Amino acid sequence: MKVCFLPTGEQIALLDALSTLDSLGELRSVKMAISQRLADPSREIKVPTSYDWQESYQAALLETDWTKMQERVQTAESEIHKRRLVLSQDHGGTPEEREALVNAMSGLRALQMDAATWLERQAASAIPKPDLGSQNSKAWSPTLSQ
Repeated sequence: MKVCFLPTGEQIALLDALSTLDSLGELRSVKMAISQRLADPSREIKVPTSYDWQESYQAALLETDWTKMQERVQTAESEIHKRRLVLSQDHGGTPEEREALVNAMSGLRALQMDAATWLERQAASAIPKPDLGSQNSKAWSPTLSQ
């Protein structure tokens, strides 16, 4: 006897969000959290306390214009580094914020890799490709100079 469980409303919403994020090809860490939540519905999703540096971090995470991604990531990194410097000088902050800073930097590294891949694809698509079916294809053939 096969037992099937119908997804809950939350699981359906999470699946929809995962599908949307897949189609955007972004936000790996968010997709991972949703996937983990689907695998273990009893797992809690922690809602962090808001920190000043999070605004720029969220702006980078939610940016959909790849041409602006590098700038957003750099701004977020700068804000995070400033906060880390303050924490190292006054030993303030909470363990949760310190963990959030580390996690945010990991997320930004993933965004940087995605942005670099996008830029490489753009550069590759800008290179003219020869039309192998035309008579002028010989003009595109590389020649060896002696």
